[in-house]
Amino acid sequence: MAWTIKYSDTALKELKKLDKGAAREILDYLDKKIAVLDDPTTAGKGLSGKLATLWRYRVRDMRVICHIDKGEVTVLVLRVAHRSKVYDDEKQIADKAAEDVATFQKERQEENEKAEQEAGQQKTDQT
Repeated sequence: MAWTIKYSDTALKELKKLDKGAAREILDYLDKKIAVLDDPTTAGKGLSGKLATLWRYRVRDMRVICHIDKGEVTVLVLRVAHRSKVYDDEKQIADKAAEDVATFQKERQEENEKAEQEAGQQKTDQT
């Protein structure tokens, strides 16, 4: 099963701050190692406390914090940072993660509704 890897705005900003080699290594890891798994939770570690709904992956000394949506078969990358800084403010991370996940889910719902409308329109046009 192929998983879709999506990136929050925060994760994209953090990736752009990294040197190109480190950013490429993280992108390759997600695309070539995580996206191809049947279950991406097998390669990561579930977080605890305020971050209990999130997962993390290690790429050298970097941490990639993700939300895994099994219903949509999507891994949403929320944060990318050095291991010494990635958990600096758990409450802020949890709040931002909840906001990013809600935005992602709203976008997916809008995409699905649009696709349903287009399918209904095509059906109407054929009759």
